[in-house]
Amino acid sequence: MTTQPGSELRRLRALVADLDAIVWEADVASSRFTFVSQRAEDLLGWPRRRWTSEPGFWADHIHPDDRERAVSDFLTASTQGRAHDLEYRFLAKDDRVVWLRDIGHTVPDHQGNPSLVRGIMVDITRQKLTEESQQEAEQRFRRLVEQLPGMVYIEGFADDPTQPAPLEYISPQIEQILGFSAEEWLSNPTEWWDHVHPEDRQRMHEEYRHAVDTGGPYAADYRLISRDGRVVWMHDEAVLVTDEGSPLFWQGVLLNVTEQHAASHRAEESEFKYRSLVERIPAIVYLESLAKGTDDVFYISPQVEQILGVSQGEWVRDPSIWFDLMHPDDRARVEELNRIADQTTQAFSAEYKLIARDGRTVWIRDEAVIVRDET
Repeated sequence: MTTQPGSELRRLRALVADLDAIVWEADVASSRFTFVSQRAEDLLGWPRRRWTSEPGFWADHIHPDDRERAVSDFLTASTQGRAHDLEYRFLAKDDRVVWLRDIGHTVPDHQGNPSLVRGIMVDITRQKLTEESQQEAEQRFRRLVEQLPGMVYIEGFADDPTQPAPLEYISPQIEQILGFSAEEWLSNPTEWWDHVHPEDRQRMHEEYRHAVDTGGPYAADYRLISRDGRVVWMHDEAVLVTDEGSPLFWQGVLLNVTEQHAASHRAEESEFKYRSLVERIPAIVYLESLAKGTDDVFYISPQVEQILGVSQGEWVRDPSIWFDLMHPDDRARVEELNRIADQTTQAFSAEYKLIARDGRTVWIRDEAVIVRDET
């Protein structure tokens, strides 16, 4: 069966009309469009005749921000006989901005010189809007990350905790905290480990291995050496991101806790000095709970053993030992004074006798005040 030329032409026209794309042809020498399919009018609203009758129509309706680049790339490709693949925004008749992907190739004349350019334009607006939305979300997240008072990072996974894994991202706060640029740490896989304080490395490895073995989060405090030689305490928390059980990378945050460590150290020094002072004076110092119905002592100084022959641990463990050791002649009076002090929260003051473990009678002057919560 022989196909008639007319039926082939009709089939070709139907094919072009059915395409969800603008089919076009342009003359290389004049850059004038010689044909555009009906889809141009359907998509962009401009009559097809304007494309072919107005030499500058296509260029004039490209978005101003894209015009110079798109026209230059088109002319370069067509005059050099090369294919082109462009993306640009086009201004529709109803003022919509439509993103087009423009793909074309040149057709040479009988002498091999570029004569025509033929191609298609595809509407990619939805794809571009999705990309822009993703980029905006990424930018918002990046701005948030880069304003946090710490360093956010993404680190590759390594089975061997003694071997450094590649650092895939670290936020720019690293420069403010440690004096290194993010690029320096990203370009050298050992940079992080090289600046961990030697005394903390083994403990870091153990914490890392524990997190990997248990599947739990990683958390550790350790010291990093900054560019200028300062010791910076960091609190490191990270979770292992997996895909169907397979580890992909660590996502974490490093917080500068140098001040907290310094404050804790000062508090420990202060407590040591206070304890040393308390435990050297010739008296028994104690702290007792005011919880209703209890007389629990949660601290008593070691002089209690020297004066009464009772160890600190025994006194703290047994809330009744105070009254048990009290001389029977004083017990009722002191118990009443203690009850009044508890009820009124006034200072307690009394003199009474305690029976030491070796049977000696020891006269005690007992002074106590209420310590109130600042809140």
